[in-house]
Amino acid sequence: MKNGTEEPESSCQEISVKKICKKGRNQAMRELLSVIVPCYNEGAVIERTAKAIVDTCTGRAFDFEIIFVNDGSKDDTLAFLKKLAGRSEK
Repeated sequence: MKNGTEEPESSCQEISVKKICKKGRNQAMRELLSVIVPCYNEGAVIERTAKAIVDTCTGRAFDFEIIFVNDGSKDDTLAFLKKLAGRSEK
């Protein structure tokens, strides 16, 4: 804390939400798509963004992960990202 103002924990925080399908011995490995989403003061729309990506990628011929990068947001973006990460393996 400097001059009575709180500094962010880090200038850049990464929270990963992964959806990885487990494969049996006789099933071929699927490709993995990594979707990287930069976030700055996106608290109002981050859940809708995550849902749109999940809806678009689910049921495709690839596995996917969503990587949110919070770049020092001043709003509640980080809180929403932590909430998403807590329910990520769906």
